Amino acid sequence: MIRPNRPAPAAPQAIQGEGAMPRAARRWPEQRAITLIELLMVMVIMTIIISVSVPAFTSLGRGADLRGAVSSVRNAASQARQWAITHREPTILEWVPAATSYYRIRQRVDSAVVLSNTLSGGVHFDTGGQMAFNTDGSLDGAGKAKIKLVKKVGSATKTITVHRLTGAIQVD
Repeated sequence: MIRPNRPAPAAPQAIQGEGAMPRAARRWPEQRAITLIELLMVMVIMTIIISVSVPAFTSLGRGADLRGAVSSVRNAASQARQWAITHREPTILEWVPAATSYYRIRQRVDSAVVLSNTLSGGVHFDTGGQMAFNTDGSLDGAGKAKIKLVKKVGSATKTITVHRLTGAIQVD
């Protein structure tokens, strides 16, 4: 039997190019990991950042009750003014500083209540009162009418000022 002449198998060639490693280095690759000290340092830094930022986020909601009440009363004053203008009827916005402070809009002629609402979140009116809007949007009387809202916890206050001549509403 005659065998054909075949060349002997070639020896494996080394890997060429980037990342080529000697054979001995491929057996035990270099371990790249985070040491315990590095991990602890990262945790300490994150703890410091969180402890500084949490009080800032909790203080965001503290004034939300007062801001919401101011917005509600300001909108009621604007609505009372608009009601007086569009319906050509004098309209009254009155507010009561009871245990559950409330305000309401009513018509001057027949005292029909157009809107009634209570304040929540520990906010109340400093004093009671009312303002009457004329059919041209102005208020009865002279000067400025003021509604003062107070947050029960703490001493935060906001004042809503309505200019009598123009009916313009401003929050201080």
